[in-house]
Amino acid sequence: MALVFAAAGTFWAFAMLKDQEWLVIGYAGFVVAAGSVVSSYPDLIGPMLVFVLEAALALWWVAIGLKLRRFE
Repeated sequence: MALVFAAAGTFWAFAMLKDQEWLVIGYAGFVVAAGSVVSSYPDLIGPMLVFVLEAALALWWVAIGLKLRRFE
């Protein structure tokens, strides 16, 4: 499932780079997508790093939601 989130995050990040106001969140999306790829191998990296990377993914989605809410 983490690889699906990585693919989705990459597509969202590319879409966000088209708008100047979304650049920071877009670049953070690439970092989170790379973290999702890494977190898809929990037996190699350990549970603490998986937790940190999944928390970063959740915070990225929250940042997107807050940014979208501001546009209403």
